Amino acid sequence: LTSKQNQATLVQFQNHSAITTALLMVAHVVCFAVIMIQVDELSNIVVEMEHSGNAMDFMHRGTSYAVAMDAMYQNQSAIVTPYGIQPPIVAFKHDEIDKYAALLEQELHEFEEAHQGAYLGYKKLRRVKDLKDIPLRTI
Repeated sequence: LTSKQNQATLVQFQNHSAITTALLMVAHVVCFAVIMIQVDELSNIVVEMEHSGNAMDFMHRGTSYAVAMDAMYQNQSAIVTPYGIQPPIVAFKHDEIDKYAALLEQELHEFEEAHQGAYLGYKKLRRVKDLKDIPLRTI
């Protein structure tokens, strides 16, 4: 092992091993960066879906309060299901109109905020150039 030829072979092997190790480290760092970028993009999609779902929830509750107020204005004491399930789904008193009006207003404000955030962006305005037939293409 002390001959010059054996020493040269060992040095060449060490150099190739070091280069291979360095290339593998670089490949791992690049793959990690790519995966983290993709996870971040998927995370943004999940957050957008959550915001859209919240907007739908606010809209649904708002329409429920509107139906209840309509029934109160018609002097009904309950909203009965189409199949006549007893007891009624929602029972209320006529003097609760103000309470339901306040709840409806709150849900409408939350729906408006969630809707605008979901479609225009929460922190900054989105660009929607890629969507067809939108009047404000420069948003």
